[in-house]
Formats: sequence, C-alpha cells, structure tokens
Amino acid sequence: MPDSEFETPQQAEEAFYRAFELRDLDAMMQVWSDADYIECIHPMQDRLQGHSAIRASWAEILKRAPEVTFRNSDPNITCQGKLSIHVIYEILQLGDKGLEESRMITTNIYEKTSRGWKIIMHHASPAPKQTGRSDTATSKILH
Repeated sequence: MPDSEFETPQQAEEAFYRAFELRDLDAMMQVWSDADYIECIHPMQDRLQGHSAIRASWAEILKRAPEVTFRNSDPNITCQGKLSIHVIYEILQLGDKGLEESRMITTNIYEKTSRGWKIIMHHASPAPKQTGRSDTATSKILH
C-alpha cells in the first residue's frame, strides 16, 4: 500500500493491530491521523491527546511489550460519512507461546482524510469475565 493510504477503515484497523504485533512504532504511527484532536486511552490509563503524546506512549508500550497476537471478535461497525466507529473485543495472546490471554473491549474511530482512513481515537478497557449472561442488573454501574 503506497504511502500508507488505507482505502477502508478495515485496512487501517488491520494495519494498527499488525503494527502492534510487530512492535513497529513507525507503522503504528502511520495509521494515526496527524490532526490535533486525536486521542488514545490505554487500559486503566488517563487520556492522551495529540500526536506527540500518543507517539510517546506507543513508543514506551512497544518497547516493553511482550510478544502479542490479537484475535478480534464481535465487531460492531458504524460508518457514517467520513467516520467509522468500530467497537470490538480484543483477545490478546501474550508471550511467545500464547499461554496468557487478556480480553479488552475497544473502541477505534477512523476518519477519512485526504491521505486515506486514519485512526483518531483508540480506547481500550478490560472486559468483564465471560459468564454467558449479562450481569448488568446486579453489578455496580459507575455510569
């Protein structure tokens, strides 16, 4: 793909997770928009705004990240005009043997730019344990 111009939001999303798996900071940042309003919220962390803050956070994460592979499931994708919102479950296999698994609920928002689709928001939160039923009626809901 020349100059990292992603023709669809799905291509941008695939490149995002591929860059994470390869621990390739330059490839990761090619997926991100260079707009001032981009934001990233890593699990259990504060929000980051702007390209330099997001780049610095990914540099640190990718530098110390163990080998990881992603298996994403249950996508809920809404595409309206120049925005595409993807809510997915990320299932992360950690380590070279993939023995440890982590599960996140993630929202990725992509914007169509003059250089193709770019990510403008990534927000990942730990997913509740799978129980096979909804526990919202008995759990403590914060908002």
